[in-house]
Amino acid sequence: MTWWPWPTATRRSRGSKAAVIGAPKAYGSFEALAADPDVDVIHNTTPNHLHGPVIRAAIAHRKHIISEKPLSSSATEAHALWNAATDAGIVHAVTFNYRGNPLVQQARAVIAQGDIGPVHFVQGGYLQDWLLKPTDFRGGSSRRRAAPAPRSPTSDRIGATSRST
Repeated sequence: MTWWPWPTATRRSRGSKAAVIGAPKAYGSFEALAADPDVDVIHNTTPNHLHGPVIRAAIAHRKHIISEKPLSSSATEAHALWNAATDAGIVHAVTFNYRGNPLVQQARAVIAQGDIGPVHFVQGGYLQDWLLKPTDFRGGSSRRRAAPAPRSPTSDRIGATSRST
């Protein structure tokens, strides 16, 4: 099942696009997808600014929800979504897509096999272009950056157990 987020897509074109990828149904909105009683789980891969509305629709219809990161645009909204999902008794999760990256998986295997000895420090980079332009940020500022985490989560993903200080 798939949802085509293009408002200009007609029912017929949505159906033909769904057929190309083998999806049995196509929806004109995420609300219609969430309301379908045949849908049990929604995997939210929409643009970041739509994560909150899609998740709220899923929760309102008691659908299990898997969302790509980030969960929401603020900590306040994330906490509200978490509370709503918990209250609804549904399964809810946020994925971190780089866990499945072949290089991350290879690094994890090499470490697990002990091929390189104890790992004390890991530094990695993830190149992408989705925050390349000033218009890619809500508010339009390309200078806005989150504070760096005290420890990269990459080491957790590949199985490194030692922590640097």
